[in-house]
Amino acid sequence: MTAPNVRVLYIAYWGACEPLGQSLLVPSVTQLATCGANVRLVSFEKPEGLRDRAAVNRMATALEEANVKWTRLTYHKHPKWPATAFDILHGCARGISAGFRNRYDVVHARTFIGGIIGRCVAHAMGAAFVYHAEGFYPDEQVDAGVWRRDSAAHRLASYIDRILYATADGIIVLSHKAREVLWQDRLIDNKAGRAIVVPSCVDLRRFTGLKTRVLNPADQLKLVHCGNVRGRYYGEKIAQWFAAVRRQCANAHLTFLTHEDPVLVGALCRDADLPDSSWSVKSIPHSEIPHELPKYDAGILFLRRGLSERGVSATKVGEYWACGLPVLATSHVGDNDEWVVRHRIGVIVNDHSEQGYANSVLQLLELLKDPNIRQRCREAAESHYGLRPACERQVELYREVLARRQAVLQVSHAR
Repeated sequence: MTAPNVRVLYIAYWGACEPLGQSLLVPSVTQLATCGANVRLVSFEKPEGLRDRAAVNRMATALEEANVKWTRLTYHKHPKWPATAFDILHGCARGISAGFRNRYDVVHARTFIGGIIGRCVAHAMGAAFVYHAEGFYPDEQVDAGVWRRDSAAHRLASYIDRILYATADGIIVLSHKAREVLWQDRLIDNKAGRAIVVPSCVDLRRFTGLKTRVLNPADQLKLVHCGNVRGRYYGEKIAQWFAAVRRQCANAHLTFLTHEDPVLVGALCRDADLPDSSWSVKSIPHSEIPHELPKYDAGILFLRRGLSERGVSATKVGEYWACGLPVLATSHVGDNDEWVVRHRIGVIVNDHSEQGYANSVLQLLELLKDPNIRQRCREAAESHYGLRPACERQVELYREVLARRQAVLQVSHAR
């Protein structure tokens, strides 16, 4: 007999219409709806996104066709603390209202602020609470330079984060290293089975254009960096590393696929003495990323070393691999190091010296001569970043969480 669908209230402090929402949030909820979940998405949309009525209507239609109900709230940015507090209260009110109308089985709360809202809503509804931590948020704020380590804000957020982990019926983390951190800090029980690993997955059905070129000595080396160049992303080191590339491949070109200010990107490149002809900035909708990436030979991910790195899973890595691009990445980023070494699908940069950069460039050039590198990258994306199996694991977690809660209730009634 087929198990009934799990009714899920899915709360995320992201906008479905923004690039991050389009790459991570929307594919997840639409796939969950095909794996045994009835989903209502509560998202926080940026005001500028809501002003684009055509884009909002397209998103509403796409979610409706995927059998996902959508409650869109407005994200408020300024002033920071009052605006975030208002969003939390508004999210709790709307979530509780939706919950009492529909009696959801599970509140799936994604992101730290989403977790605060979800915990309150789940408690009020008597529903199961699944905390989907997008990395270690308090530490990410330190690594991005927003907060100082052990400042009042950092300590308060860390305290709240510990409560969310401790009270969650189920936990979703981005990497095996993140789960080990939670075990070591005794925030979760190693044997309880409450935590599963779900990387920032990719809808591989959209990424079908596989890079096929094997790099020859006469070819221009084309590199790409997707996303921001500030905060946790090490924009100045990307430029410095690319300067080392140019010393060995004079005609190499680096493209920044980013919505950041091109003036900022230009300043980073000129500080590294890169000629203007060697780099470019493109700002494109996320829908065009699957068609854009196969134009390049390798993708870049440089993150600053810090407190949060073990909890990271970068969607851009899965997108690179899905298109057959090996990754050039800094070390200690989630489970990347293990996967890169195991599958031979990239180069890990451990040494930010001139010699370290030179060695990594030689490794990358040698790797790009391998006629099987493209297929290995694609296979790695399917193994580690596949969306369908990730959503099936999440629905299985929902069912396990509900079964445990039911068993506890039965014991309580028996007493």
